[in-house]
Amino acid sequence: MSEETVDEALAVLMAPRGTGPGARAAQDAALDILRLEPRIAHPKLLALAEGVHPPPLTLFALAALGLPESVPTLTRALRDGDAPTVVAAAEALARHPAAAAGKALENALLDASLQVVLAAAAALAWRGDARAVPALRAALAAWSDEEAHRRIGEAIAQLAPADASH
Repeated sequence: MSEETVDEALAVLMAPRGTGPGARAAQDAALDILRLEPRIAHPKLLALAEGVHPPPLTLFALAALGLPESVPTLTRALRDGDAPTVVAAAEALARHPAAAAGKALENALLDASLQVVLAAAAALAWRGDARAVPALRAALAAWSDEEAHRRIGEAIAQLAPADASH
């Protein structure tokens, strides 16, 4: 597969499209091409993700490739992004298979931004790794905000239902 084919797949992935099944099928096909050539696609995706407002599909594509080298870029997007980027980066880290992605989400629970903490808590719940419960409990204790308590508590309940009241 050529670099040109990867560039075409990236263009399809980044193109503004509707949300219907045709758009989704085109994006899935583009992602399949990127997965076949991670050596070519990964650096290009990293470059796109380094921008101020990285396209969410770029972040998701990095997660789909699953290379641990993308975790720092996704973590920066989580900590430094605007509201939509924070949510997309947290979701990408949740989807990322590398253990470092889960650890990055746990570390994000210590962030000063409530938005980052809540996105990380939801992502950890989606990730489904009960080993994150102690970090979630620590985050719960650190915040007095009612919404923080509710949403972090929901993440704990999802990962360890018997421990949700602790």
